[in-house]
Amino acid sequence: MALPMLRNCILLTCVFLNCLAVKLELVANPDVVKSSVTKQLQVNCTFTFSEDDDVKKMYTIAISRGKGEMVASLSAFNPARPLTDQESLSVAGEIITAAKNTIGYLNLTWPNPGQRQAGTYVCTVNALNFAWDGITFRTNLTVPLVEPTDRELFEFKTSQLEDMAREFRASRDENMKRISQTEEVIRQMTLRLYQGEAKVKALEERLNETLVKISDLEKTLEGLNSSQIVTSLPRVEGGIVECGDSKTYYNFRDSQNHRRVVKQVTFTSQYKAIPTVFLSVYQLDVTSNQSLNKTLNPNVKFYFYPSNISLTGFDLVCGTWDNSSIYSMNVNWVAILF
Repeated sequence: MALPMLRNCILLTCVFLNCLAVKLELVANPDVVKSSVTKQLQVNCTFTFSEDDDVKKMYTIAISRGKGEMVASLSAFNPARPLTDQESLSVAGEIITAAKNTIGYLNLTWPNPGQRQAGTYVCTVNALNFAWDGITFRTNLTVPLVEPTDRELFEFKTSQLEDMAREFRASRDENMKRISQTEEVIRQMTLRLYQGEAKVKALEERLNETLVKISDLEKTLEGLNSSQIVTSLPRVEGGIVECGDSKTYYNFRDSQNHRRVVKQVTFTSQYKAIPTVFLSVYQLDVTSNQSLNKTLNPNVKFYFYPSNISLTGFDLVCGTWDNSSIYSMNVNWVAILF
């Protein structure tokens, strides 16, 4: 229930100071403190004067309580600050000069005020007139402490429970949102993991096909006599090439972050014709590069292929792209001339 604001205003019209529109106002909202019910107490002091008044400069505003206990202050040289209740009291204030008018205000706010915040408040403003004499303006108000009715206590407790329920629902909704986001991340990571496993499986199948071809060739050789071997034996040569760490690869610095290295392979002896070169993964050690992409990407990105195949050898091209990093990769090669 909204409470009316208690105002205590002094409008000074002093002949000897030539004060025309000087206004000092001290306001409390609400106008009483009810134990365990009042959620917030605000006490605001405002001082206003214009260039037509015999007030040249305002330099301090202070609010005290009870028997002179200083609560807060503001000056032309220091910002608004609390002088008591520092764990709970919030203070705001400023002295503003605009056009022909000057306004100074000091606002105090307490959450859940009690007996200590009840009592008589005094707002004191110190200023200078055009004769450079010090002048003081003062006003006060009383904020009494009253016991709440049973109905007010019931409404307050009900409001507290409703606030707790709203906070709980908001927290629950936020947690559900985070759980949903986490599930989506896990789903995406699982999908990418499956895709990576599919690529590895495809490479293994290609390797197995190559091994089967080699096995078939070995069986064919076993079935031939020495004269047939001399006349029809395919020329077969193979080995393993170390592609190394992708940090040592040449970086094309393109949008896909392509990096590549070229390794030269030389046959032990020259072929009579250009052979067919088969490649397969012999060893692979990779990880996702966290420095390029903060989101973990389980995709394994790499490639290799033969280039510039000649009678005496070929170039093996090894590479990767995007955020993948290769710690080491060894490629098995087989050159066959049927």
